[in-house]
Amino acid sequence: MKRQISILFLFFFFQIGCYAQSVRIEGQILDNNTKTPIAFAAIKVPNSSIGTISDDKGRFAFDIPEGIMAVEFRHIAYKKALLSIDRANNKKIFLEPNVTELKEITIEGMTPQRILFNALKAAPKNYIQGDYYVKTTRLSKKNIQRRLNYLGFCEGIYQCNGVKGRNSRFEQNKANYYYSDSIQKHTFKYKGFEDIVLSLYKENKKAFKKDKLSVFDDFDYKLKIIYDENGEEQDYFITKRTKASYKKRKNMMLTIWNYHIDAKTLAIKQVEILGDTSKVAYASFMGMHMKLLASYFIYNYQKSDSGYYLENSMMKTLHERDNENSSKVVKNIFKLSNDNTLEEHVEMYNVNEISFSVDSLDLNLKKDVYMPLYEMKELDIFYPILNENKQYY
Repeated sequence: MKRQISILFLFFFFQIGCYAQSVRIEGQILDNNTKTPIAFAAIKVPNSSIGTISDDKGRFAFDIPEGIMAVEFRHIAYKKALLSIDRANNKKIFLEPNVTELKEITIEGMTPQRILFNALKAAPKNYIQGDYYVKTTRLSKKNIQRRLNYLGFCEGIYQCNGVKGRNSRFEQNKANYYYSDSIQKHTFKYKGFEDIVLSLYKENKKAFKKDKLSVFDDFDYKLKIIYDENGEEQDYFITKRTKASYKKRKNMMLTIWNYHIDAKTLAIKQVEILGDTSKVAYASFMGMHMKLLASYFIYNYQKSDSGYYLENSMMKTLHERDNENSSKVVKNIFKLSNDNTLEEHVEMYNVNEISFSVDSLDLNLKKDVYMPLYEMKELDIFYPILNENKQYY
């Protein structure tokens, strides 16, 4: 039974269809110059929807059908690499930066704040405008006191309203879910996921109409420019950091935002959001009190004939839960002691198909599947978020 469920998971996650055999591809992606990990690079089988992204340490793992000859590695700041299976598997993969020069600079007449403002303002011409649907896979992991506590896997069809719609989230249309804990399942199952570029655009539409640049005054900015081999501007890297004096939300975690922007079209191709741990932050959620210790979000965008769309994203947060001061209802539901607990959450989304008609995306609905944690963690689909300590050479 366990083997049958494992094969079912693989079928859903990697969409390998009629292939009966698969090959595990895993490794770590590094910068060829600095030898540092490249977080959230895309790894794909060319001309297919089979792929994954590397984690925050540059590690990746996924299965491909037998007979595939090569795998493509790409990241917005690096040259693409197409490697044979033998060269790619179980090894360190080094990518070359796609820059000939990197400068900290302010363009004449264009501050970093203005470039970012204009890039978000240009969202209607760069991103898909109307409703569309995506078929996605989502992995969820939760650690408590650094020990694995929960695993969840979801394959679903989600709807996005595009730039012109009211909603900036991908809302679930239908989904199959696999989980290791029935209580925590409801926290993870029905969540949509955010398109951060559309969210920022829609939150600030009035400011864009009035060209009100001051709406972004609560941040400090830095700009770096990437040049191509011909010396022309290729990409802008803008870092936006919340000012320490920002007091709109009490006890909020200050953030550092990194935007990767196409210099010609001003399309935002990647957004990173990091929690600034220089200031202690607290939060409350459904009667649960938490001390926020770290957070990392990444959003990668891919261009289609109709415009850019969110291709994949990953979230990783670390907080200390204040059990003693949490509500009695929460304590009873989750059976909490009065001792504070350290919690880590990881979620990874990957868009496998995109369509303007929900009917063209195939998903056979099944009953939710419960599996004990010790069985679930042996399933191959969770390898990308459980294999954090393996070394590659």
